[in-house]
Amino acid sequence: MAATPVPETAPHPERTALQIIQDTHDILMMVYPKTADGNFHHNITQDDVRTIYDMIAIRKNTKRKLLICLDTGGGNVYAAVKIMNILRHRYPEDIMIAVMEEAKSSGTMMCLAANSIVMSHASELGPLDKPLQHPNDETYTISALDITKSLDAIIDTALDKQKQLARTMIGRGLKRQVAYEVSGKAIAELMSPLLAKQDVMIYNQALRLLRMAEVYGKKFLNQYSLKWIKDDNLRNKITDIVIERLIWSYPDHNFAICRDDCENDLLLHVKKAEETGYWDDLWKRFSDMIDSTEKKFTFLD
Repeated sequence: MAATPVPETAPHPERTALQIIQDTHDILMMVYPKTADGNFHHNITQDDVRTIYDMIAIRKNTKRKLLICLDTGGGNVYAAVKIMNILRHRYPEDIMIAVMEEAKSSGTMMCLAANSIVMSHASELGPLDKPLQHPNDETYTISALDITKSLDAIIDTALDKQKQLARTMIGRGLKRQVAYEVSGKAIAELMSPLLAKQDVMIYNQALRLLRMAEVYGKKFLNQYSLKWIKDDNLRNKITDIVIERLIWSYPDHNFAICRDDCENDLLLHVKKAEETGYWDDLWKRFSDMIDSTEKKFTFLD
């Protein structure tokens, strides 16, 4: 009796790396659209907090790990912190952030609340010297660090000039105490017009913003992005060094902190995009969204 032929079955298509990571991770796209010149149409706002909260609330079956595909120029730091607090509560085990092109300013703050970040050579973070409204032009923002440094520079210059003038007077035979009193009065009269132009309230506002970024940044670094450092004392010391660099050390708010800098200078846990296997698929999804003029928040299913 002839054997009954077994019908051929269609071969199973090979699963992509993106499909494989979705076995363990939810994938959240957070794309802030920008112009062809690279200027963002929208920033992170309080409305985004409500959007993310609602998206999480209606999502019934979440995994314990999350991959966020992020592209943003920054925005409201309070909103960025709230967004990450919401996501960390829902995904306590692990959060990765794939920096598609930029995660600047408050976007960098979000990255500090991730366990790891995925970056290509085109990806960049930015300093945490928070921007605020320019005191003389409400349509323009200025770095809080620029404001504090401008006053600090005036004071430092005044002190240096006083010392130089006092040394000159002492060299010409004037007593030390008298020389410093005379030079102090002379420099005070010279610098007072410059100091009078400085708005102390604006200076204090800028200083508060920088201190606030320091507090949030230290918290996220210690709890998440530097958690790989097991020794608590060592992690605390490195956290202080990293936050000092992020807030005070970079020359401009738009400075690009590239992948190598994130890994070697900031000691963040950086995964190389080209080694993940799923980066090209994520990039295609990102490219489909970036041409829009509206924010795109969606889970990939």
